[in-house]
Amino acid sequence: MFKSFIEETLSRAGKIVMKSFGHIASVWTKGDQSNIVTEVDLKSEKFITDKIHKKFPSHNIIAEETGFQNRHSEYTWVIDPIDGTSNYAGGLSWFGVMMALLKNWQVVEAGIYLPFYKEVYYARKDYGSLLNNELIRVNQERKLKNVLVSYGIDYSEDTNKTKQEIRIVESLVARVRNLRMTNSVVDFCYVASGKLGAYINQASMIWDNAASYLLIKEAGGEMTDIDGKPLYFNVNKDNYKKNYTYIAAGKYLHSQLVKLVKEAKSVNVK
Repeated sequence: MFKSFIEETLSRAGKIVMKSFGHIASVWTKGDQSNIVTEVDLKSEKFITDKIHKKFPSHNIIAEETGFQNRHSEYTWVIDPIDGTSNYAGGLSWFGVMMALLKNWQVVEAGIYLPFYKEVYYARKDYGSLLNNELIRVNQERKLKNVLVSYGIDYSEDTNKTKQEIRIVESLVARVRNLRMTNSVVDFCYVASGKLGAYINQASMIWDNAASYLLIKEAGGEMTDIDGKPLYFNVNKDNYKKNYTYIAAGKYLHSQLVKLVKEAKSVNVK
């Protein structure tokens, strides 16, 4: 019921996004220098939310640019019209469109479309993760030194937090094969499909995570906060903008990364 709707909606939103790729007319910031919006974010989000309103008028919607529309339904759609907007605005191909469906605040279906690469990722709870309708699995490697790992980092006014993150990056570089990052949903997709061993980030919102969470879990991976604690998506109008941290990885590597991050965080920064 939902798979065809999700994939069709993502595909059409992707066409909207690609139509303006490489020649964005308007870009502005919201909050800080790392958080930008384009006119195309708004166009993509409006298209997706309009489709949901028409097909499922009683469902709640949480969308990055237009906020929380609470209709007191057991179903909630979580939308990111362009994840990786800074990449998109800069003419880089690392961006995607994301949709997740929550039932009673549990992610039950998810879709991610990388329009530049024409890759459709889809996950359904207890049914696995797909890339263009083919099953995908996370990397089964057991040693960090044999995998590529991604770490996403943005500007923060808290300089101590930034220094601590640099310490984590330093620890990763010493233990993994190489560090790579698009700082976007592309990193999640590459973990789910086994290209990357893990993706770590300490600054994100529910629209960055909900679809990606199910994709990782259904591909056989683990995704928790950076302390190894479960992620919860039961939000309300007052806290839906709360910050999430995460480590997404194959099960063999996840516990090693939680330990590595814990050790790096314990080092005093000056």
